[in-house]
Amino acid sequence: EERRQLSSMLGSEVSSLLCVPVVSRATGQVVALACAFNKQGGQKHTEVDEHKIQHCFCYTSTVLTSTLAFQKEQKLKVECQALLQVAKNLFTHLDDVSVLLQEIIVEARNLSDAEICSVFLLDQVSHELVAKVFDGGVVSDDEKEFRIPADQGIAGHVAMTGQILNIKDAYSHPLFYRGVDDSTGFRTRNILCFPIKDENNGDN
Repeated sequence: EERRQLSSMLGSEVSSLLCVPVVSRATGQVVALACAFNKQGGQKHTEVDEHKIQHCFCYTSTVLTSTLAFQKEQKLKVECQALLQVAKNLFTHLDDVSVLLQEIIVEARNLSDAEICSVFLLDQVSHELVAKVFDGGVVSDDEKEFRIPADQGIAGHVAMTGQILNIKDAYSHPLFYRGVDDSTGFRTRNILCFPIKDENNGDN
């Protein structure tokens, strides 16, 4: 299966593979893997090839490590700016919960690279989870909110337990509630669901 995926990615059949770890000279940790595919002439890779690749990356690993660190720093900077924007919106839209939730959802989607996000509010009176806003436009204007029992599905489990759930395959999970997909037409593949708690008393 792995070979088939590699062949599909490269656009040609993989007949041989040489994979050499790139080690940081400063920390001694592996920072990357250098892979060479299909040696010319149909020959097999040798120890000489290994040494050549190791020598090539011996002096470039420091630059590679610095570049990766810079990219990580830039990503963190972007994420912090997004969080600051959310905080700013908290004060800008305090008079309109729907607009505020929409702003938060958009930023959450961007930070997590998700296709769609939603926020369920816990209605203590009716004991229901209420989604007033869905990001991505899958809810029509006539459907202002979506309600499910507070203890139903993955969202209900998180609401009741306060525990984060990271579901890789939604439809194979026993807690998954398909009612939202049936109502919106959206096909859920995976879910990251976490509680938003009151910092004073820990309530969801």
